[in-house]
Amino acid sequence: MKETHDQPASQGVANVLKRAKQFANVRWIPVASMPKSVSSDYSNFPEKTVPGHWAADYPRKGLPYSSARYEEKYIGTNVLLETFMTALQNPKSVLYTRDWTGKGPRMSSWYGIVCSGYASYCLDLPEFRNTARWRDYGDMEVINLESAQQMKLGDTMLSKSHVVVITDIVRDETGRVLRLTVSESTLPLVVVNEFSAEEFERYWIPNGYMICRYKNIDQVTYTPSPFVKVEGDPELPPYEYNQAFMTDYGEKADYKLGEPVEFNVFEDGWEELVITGGDGREAARLEVGEPGVYPFKPARKGAYTAVLRKEGAESAPLHFHVTALRVRTEVFPGGFTAFMEAEEGERLTEVIAFAQTEKKERFHGVFTEEDRKAGCVRLSALPAGTYTVKGYASNAFGMYSSPSVTVEIPEVTH
Repeated sequence: MKETHDQPASQGVANVLKRAKQFANVRWIPVASMPKSVSSDYSNFPEKTVPGHWAADYPRKGLPYSSARYEEKYIGTNVLLETFMTALQNPKSVLYTRDWTGKGPRMSSWYGIVCSGYASYCLDLPEFRNTARWRDYGDMEVINLESAQQMKLGDTMLSKSHVVVITDIVRDETGRVLRLTVSESTLPLVVVNEFSAEEFERYWIPNGYMICRYKNIDQVTYTPSPFVKVEGDPELPPYEYNQAFMTDYGEKADYKLGEPVEFNVFEDGWEELVITGGDGREAARLEVGEPGVYPFKPARKGAYTAVLRKEGAESAPLHFHVTALRVRTEVFPGGFTAFMEAEEGERLTEVIAFAQTEKKERFHGVFTEEDRKAGCVRLSALPAGTYTVKGYASNAFGMYSSPSVTVEIPEVTH
């Protein structure tokens, strides 16, 4: 029997598949014991989780699962792959010194990826979407899942609590689907599994999945990475890790204003650590006597560069960004206007309002180009009540949020 693999219908679809392979195939190696998300059926453990750890020096394939929602540190959306990989090389980084296990469902390492974060990355979505919000933006065609024969490359499948991506389809000579490949982030790693058409229908249909077909899939972009080569990628030079020092968050990380930045100096012989702001002004000069951790607390937002110096020599630089996004609201009956000020290199993305009711409804306002110029977005037609509001933006290092504010929306009166 002759078998054929479906070919991408556009370069955008091809890019979805490449993105999926990036995060499924990347190899990573912890340098110390690292928290791991583990599922358990034992009811005496909170949230059905038990402490787990990735062993040091053991290679893994596929990014690690962790619901990093409290600090919004999802790889691919909030955190660059470069940031994760460089943090792995620092035994004093947040990957090894901070543990979310037991704080909530499926939480473990400081950086990680979840099902919706992986699918958001594969589709190159302009914002992180959890499963509850996956269909809320009007850019998904929702189709009832009735047969394996319906599927297309790049389709996502959504249930109440999970979302996956279709990354390969095999057909016989008549065009009938024989096998499908599903790529997903699930405990404890990003994994890729092949199903026969019959196996696919026995599992995914009874478990309440629907097809969500991204309307803007032809616009998906792709950038090759030095950390993992996908078929068809150009040859890239090996990534040069900074051998002299590293921040606790890794290279090209976002910190919130008020958070300390901890530099771990690996090499002996350096004399000072010099930190410069994006405006070219020196922000700090720390004396470095020996290898160890040297903290710095930024006084203002913006881009920073750090280097180690000694007489006649300077290390390779490190880069980080300090964010200070704030949202201000003006309330009117049935809604509010959210104001945010974008700094240079920052792109305002959306505002989300969480209703503090039993339904816990979510409402969002996505910034158009016109909204970005005005620095505000309007949310209307909201039921009266109390809401928690957060603003979101992104820069070259990833997406990040503002602190929450509370608003009270009055009823519309006629």
